[in-house]
Amino acid sequence: MKRFALHSIAVTVFSVAFVILLYEPDSEEASLALPTANPATIASPGQPEAAPTAPDIKDAVAPVDFEAIKQRFGVSYDPMLVMALGEFTDEEIDAYNELHVLPFNRAVGKDCEELPDPQFSDGFVKTCKTVRERPPHPYNELPDADLHFLAVHDAVAALLLGRRATDEEERLYWYLRAVALAEKSGPLLALAERRYGSGYRLQALDGKMVPVAQTDAMIKRLALETVAGKLGDPRANPRRWRRSLLETAGDGSAAALDRAHALTTEFLDHMAQIQRQVTGSVQVQEIIDA
Repeated sequence: MKRFALHSIAVTVFSVAFVILLYEPDSEEASLALPTANPATIASPGQPEAAPTAPDIKDAVAPVDFEAIKQRFGVSYDPMLVMALGEFTDEEIDAYNELHVLPFNRAVGKDCEELPDPQFSDGFVKTCKTVRERPPHPYNELPDADLHFLAVHDAVAALLLGRRATDEEERLYWYLRAVALAEKSGPLLALAERRYGSGYRLQALDGKMVPVAQTDAMIKRLALETVAGKLGDPRANPRRWRRSLLETAGDGSAAALDRAHALTTEFLDHMAQIQRQVTGSVQVQEIIDA
């Protein structure tokens, strides 16, 4: 992707600055940067959300049937990735945490209040907010500039930048960076579920709402599912999304599949480059070479 190269240049500049700060003991910034020097340690004591670690994804999540969770909720999507509401077992949450940069934050209740109705002077509207087990990660309070600095080595910072991004290419860049740094596939499927969940969208035409194919969305969904599957995520289902792409693309199926394959390759190459430059890991490169 065109923007990946631009982001890589920017991150390289940050990396140089990071190294300089590490060797400048009198600098105040140096003391702030030191906790992020090790990309595997992305949380400090006392943080509400500590990033979980997983040395072996396949072994860690084997006991949990993620498809059974969908069946229990009666939905076709992963409820842990979309709303994170409902009852989940400790084993299911542990399995989720093994796959994700930030741990699952269980919903424990609702905080409701009645506010004046803006349409009726004598009316009230009940509004509710979900109360979760832990407060958000402290990085949520940081401005983008600070997160950009941390995201050189920090998967949590990269993930939060991805969540904040309004540009699609920039969003993909940060999600891929978070996954490469943490060696965890979960963010890819979370992005796929939230942003690329359907091959069609409704559009007004002659006074009626008609479904319009979203081939580009399905190409990205298939690429994300394929990469997650190669990383060992048991929830990935590229076969399902290949069928969806074929249905959506119609006569252009062959070209669409070629684009999905090329995008998958681009994602993997980009992640492998990040690991070579930052962590020294060969995780993704070994997948490419296999």
